[in-house]
Amino acid sequence: PGGAKIAQLEKLEGVQELSTLFHKGYAFSKDETNVGPGSLYFKNDLGGSVIATAIFYGVQESFKCYGVFNETRKRQYIEFISKLTELELYHVGDTEVMLRYALNSDGSRIVYIYNAGLDVLEEMTFKGIWAEEAKPQILSGDGKWLVAQCSHEGGLLTIRHATLPARVTVLKF
Repeated sequence: PGGAKIAQLEKLEGVQELSTLFHKGYAFSKDETNVGPGSLYFKNDLGGSVIATAIFYGVQESFKCYGVFNETRKRQYIEFISKLTELELYHVGDTEVMLRYALNSDGSRIVYIYNAGLDVLEEMTFKGIWAEEAKPQILSGDGKWLVAQCSHEGGLLTIRHATLPARVTVLKF
């Protein structure tokens, strides 16, 4: 009667297991039982790459159902997507931001970052093929593009610009 369930995956021949699900009696228990694959990777009959992930479904009566909204799950999804294709751009970390981007007809890239958190976002760190060697510009309040204060290190692009809560920063790459 009600309650969330987790999808059960079955590993077949020719399928690579990317992660494993374990059951513990309580959070810090050292005893764990392997309950099956957490994520699987395979090529379908048409040659396409597929990743399937077991996830909670059904009536959402507990925080277990919201386990996909955390930094660890985000890192896992980024790893999985990177196995399928190169990511253009993503915001690194667990800051509450909404990121959208688009290509302009002139080949430039516009990135929209909305700060959904309660704190001022002092800087933004990005990774992806757009971030490599990028020289971003920031759209000012008077509609002019200004050179962004930024640095590149270890494949990361960090832009130093304060974005207030519930505010937007628009970048051009």
